[in-house]
Amino acid sequence: MLVDLLFFGLLFVSFARARLKDPRGFDQAQDRLVTGIGFANLLILLTSSWLVAVAVRCARHGEVQVARRLLIAAVASGTAFVVLKGLEYYLDVSAGAGFVSQRFFTYYFVLTGLHCLHVIVGTLVLAKLADGSTQRSDGSGNVTRLETGATFWHLVDLLWVVIFPTLYLAR
Repeated sequence: MLVDLLFFGLLFVSFARARLKDPRGFDQAQDRLVTGIGFANLLILLTSSWLVAVAVRCARHGEVQVARRLLIAAVASGTAFVVLKGLEYYLDVSAGAGFVSQRFFTYYFVLTGLHCLHVIVGTLVLAKLADGSTQRSDGSGNVTRLETGATFWHLVDLLWVVIFPTLYLAR
C-alpha cells in the first residue's frame, strides 16, 4: 500500500506541474467532466468505507452475520462505483475526450483508471471476505484478515477523496 501511495503521490505532483504549464487548457478540459458522477462516486465510496468500518466493529464483537451483510453492501457500493465510472468514461469518449486528446485527459484517464482498478481489486477482496471463506475452521471470523482488507479499502477511498477535488474541482 505504501508503494500505491508513493506512486499516486508522484502522479499528483506531475499533474500539478503540468497544470501550471497550461492552466487554461486544463480548465477547459476539466469543464468537460461530469462533476455530478464524480461526486456521486465520492458519496458511494464514503458510504462503503463507513459500511466496512462498521463491519470490522461487528466482527470484533462476534456479530459475524451482520458484518457479512455490511460487506455485501460495500461490495454493491464498489460495483456501483465501477458502473458509474464506466458510464462516465463512455460519456467522456463520446464527447471527444481521449487518452491523448489533451494532456489533462491523459492524467484523468491514468489517475481514474488506476483508481478504478484498485476499486475492482478491493471489491473482490471484500467479496471474498463476505463469502465466509476467510473464517477459521472453528467458524469464528478472522478479524485480522478483515482489518487488512478494510485498510486497503480505506486507502482506495482516500485516493478518491484526493482525486475527485484535484480533477473535478480545483482551479
